[in-house]
Amino acid sequence: PASGTSIARLLAGPDSTVLSMPALPFDELHRTVAEILRTDVDPDTAGRLYALSGGMPGLTRAIAREARRSADLAEPGRHPGAEHWSWTPGWAVVVDRLLAGLGDSARDGLRTLAAVGPAPTAEVRRLVPWSVVETLDDHGLLRMVEDDGEILVALFPPMLTEHLLHLAQDARGL
Repeated sequence: PASGTSIARLLAGPDSTVLSMPALPFDELHRTVAEILRTDVDPDTAGRLYALSGGMPGLTRAIAREARRSADLAEPGRHPGAEHWSWTPGWAVVVDRLLAGLGDSARDGLRTLAAVGPAPTAEVRRLVPWSVVETLDDHGLLRMVEDDGEILVALFPPMLTEHLLHLAQDARGL
């Protein structure tokens, strides 16, 4: 019985802990991006990166490294402008990590929510099964925000929406 209990616990999966990490303060993000790119970065550009990453340190680094790999930023002395924080195929690696463990219905829900943009909960309930919304929320991919007394559901981090909209050009994304 004791070994059966251990096996049952093992098969049930590991316990997990969710750690809430605050967004990186803007000045730290600005400094981090400048270090990664090895150049000065203007505040508007850092603001665009902050908006894309949601201030999440790992995403900030990944987006900045992808921008550094682009040919435009490889030129010595070139200062990145906000246009360099647009979608690139390299984001797929980062987004795939965010979506790890999601099934087809959750991924379909993400595509729907990306196409709609931030929407009132009543509209989201009509478009996506609420169990899918809960799954996405459990994975940390949604934010509920209040706007004029109404709760809106939005994908998080914002780079997720931008990435999914770029992929929406295939038949599955329509």
